[in-house]
Amino acid sequence: MQRYILRKLFEAITTMLGLTLIVFSAVHVTGDPADFLLQGIIEVASDDTIEEMRRRMGLDRPFIVQYGVFMKRLFTSFDFGESFTNRRSGRELILERLPFTLQLAGAALVLSVAIGAPLGIISAVKRDSIFDRVGKAFAIFGFAVPQFWLAIMLVLLFGAKLKWLPTNGPGGLDHMLLPAIVLAVGPIAVMMRLGRSGMLEILDSEFIKFARAKGLNERLVLWKHAARNAMIPLLTFAGILIAALLNGSVVVEQVFAWPGVGRLMLEGVLQRNMPLVQATVLASGFFFICMALIVDVLYGLVDPRIRVR
Repeated sequence: MQRYILRKLFEAITTMLGLTLIVFSAVHVTGDPADFLLQGIIEVASDDTIEEMRRRMGLDRPFIVQYGVFMKRLFTSFDFGESFTNRRSGRELILERLPFTLQLAGAALVLSVAIGAPLGIISAVKRDSIFDRVGKAFAIFGFAVPQFWLAIMLVLLFGAKLKWLPTNGPGGLDHMLLPAIVLAVGPIAVMMRLGRSGMLEILDSEFIKFARAKGLNERLVLWKHAARNAMIPLLTFAGILIAALLNGSVVVEQVFAWPGVGRLMLEGVLQRNMPLVQATVLASGFFFICMALIVDVLYGLVDPRIRVR
């Protein structure tokens, strides 16, 4: 088991290093931030002015030197660099926005697990019933509906027309409800499909047939033996879902003016703010890689056969 954990840890570190190189390279081909920033101050900036701005921002040095400085800061102090627009640390900006993302992610996760998993299991138990058909239709809707369209429709209905719920910025639970629903619709659909397919597979297995042949109570067979085994793929998806929700949703946060990490990423892209883009994208990748590592280790603990692959 120790060798398995070390191998997965090495893979996670290698992936993270590759991600830093890809992200750092990608943000350097999107345009010159110095020229972009000067356009907002001076209509026509001279070449000398642009060069001076690039020197102050550290963009005049070779790419490999800039990357080396970035990696040194990242590994010594977890510093992504200063934002070009307000000279604040990228780490500080992420930590400032993270509580809002945690609130929204937590609400969406609760809705996804509390609604998606039970509905998927019940759909499998009541296979081919009207409940199952409605559940499959909702799952298709959840997969297909664009987040931006659903968000706008909910804003128009519950905010503009009915005036039941606020639709702008953070606040109490009423402010969180609509964006959490939009974020949760897709994961609920996935949870339903995974729960249904997993439950159907378990119900057709030999040990369930044996339990029924022994005369065990049907409710005990379904919820104690079948449902517990069907939850394994749901736990895997829940781990990845946590990372995805922690990264925020650019569309949802923009529509509902929610000051989360996803909106911070969009602000960095629009401003060509390379340190801010690097900070948000790498934080996003870090969440995903850590959750994938945790899921891999848990799988190795649950199923010893995985350790020898």
